[in-house]
Amino acid sequence: MGFRSAYERPPTMSLLAQLPKLSQLDEADMPEGGLDPLGLSAAADRLADAIVPGLRARMSQPRFVSLALAGALACQDLTDVVSIDGSTRFDVAFEWLVVEALVVNRPDQLAGVPGGTKAKRARAGRARLSAKSYLSGPRVFGFTGVYRPFAIAAGVVDQDGLPTAAAEPLLRAWEKGAGLPGFVDGTPGTTGNSLRREIREQVLRSLKHGQSTAPIEGQFLNDLAGHVTAQGAKGRERAALRALILEPLNGGARYELGTLLAGDLPEATAIDPEIAAGLVRRASGETQARLRAAIAYENCATLIDTTFRQILNHAGQHSGLLRSSDAPRLEVLTLTSPRVAPLVSTAIAAAENLDAGIATSVVESLSTFESVRRPNEMFDALMDRHEKVQAAKAKRSWLDPYADDWLVRGPYQTQPFASEGGWSHPMRLRTLVQFLRETS
Repeated sequence: MGFRSAYERPPTMSLLAQLPKLSQLDEADMPEGGLDPLGLSAAADRLADAIVPGLRARMSQPRFVSLALAGALACQDLTDVVSIDGSTRFDVAFEWLVVEALVVNRPDQLAGVPGGTKAKRARAGRARLSAKSYLSGPRVFGFTGVYRPFAIAAGVVDQDGLPTAAAEPLLRAWEKGAGLPGFVDGTPGTTGNSLRREIREQVLRSLKHGQSTAPIEGQFLNDLAGHVTAQGAKGRERAALRALILEPLNGGARYELGTLLAGDLPEATAIDPEIAAGLVRRASGETQARLRAAIAYENCATLIDTTFRQILNHAGQHSGLLRSSDAPRLEVLTLTSPRVAPLVSTAIAAAENLDAGIATSVVESLSTFESVRRPNEMFDALMDRHEKVQAAKAKRSWLDPYADDWLVRGPYQTQPFASEGGWSHPMRLRTLVQFLRETS
């Protein structure tokens, strides 16, 4: 079968080859680093990893792990083959085929497919999927990259993306549900082996040409589409995926929280704060401490982030001008400035009770606001934090100095922020609930 041991050290790969590159159909990121203006995301990510290791907010359909494993098994002898574009490897070339098969034959099944929107745009322009039209860097975009952290945390792939021995139950369950006997073992004369061989050949051909080359109206893409829909998992496969989600050794807190949630799944509309509040009362020792630290941090970080974005919106209603002298009269600052310091203290104390590394990250994120008591102090702390964060990223500030005041630059005068009761950063509990719902 060719599975690797979960403990086998993989050969070293070029780090540069693993870095993501935007395609022609990607929207370029805002040049000033528009996603995290106050540098609060790093600590949030560390806390989320402590609660639900391996899960990410972008994940929704665990079946993509099965599909990535099937492609990797079929292409396991192509690990050293690089496309003529100089970066694409077998995993992304397999994605070209899968997503193109769905675009052409099952467009109704593209919802939730990472890369699906770009693939539809490429198809509308009669372009084949390639590094230019879809994706070239394999590690963070596309369904392989998006779901790779969970696959690694679950122990079913190695660092090269190849199946380990622990992947066999899931692959056999996928094979059975797909009606493809012989796929896993490569048994000659079987329908499964026939598709496995065709996947390998089409991936190799696509790598050699630098784009998907399978005939658009051909039988291969039509057959492939029938086996790779995001919601097509049958009972055995769903059970195998759930076993990975609730794996005691690899899951850690995810195992305990998943077990608690599986017995009483929240509504599909439940948000992270609601899910966390329901869990913290039932979780045991260490897991409860992790939840409390995440809740305390996000309550504080959301207040800070929302306040910053609201004063930018205020400036947007006044030709972009943000007057320092107006700070004592801005309602958002008068409401939040007395609250922030106690929240900072609570968040730091909860993190210190949990982990030294996480505590360091939390302190770095929040310490600017430890002494805030008044609106003008909150205003100055927000400006100072933003300037330092942007400088550390070598990015331009969102605000330009204007005498003793500030001018908010055009793209940043209208800011979204967390809804009432919501958090600014995902703690990924919704992802866990969604995984459990999809494998029930």
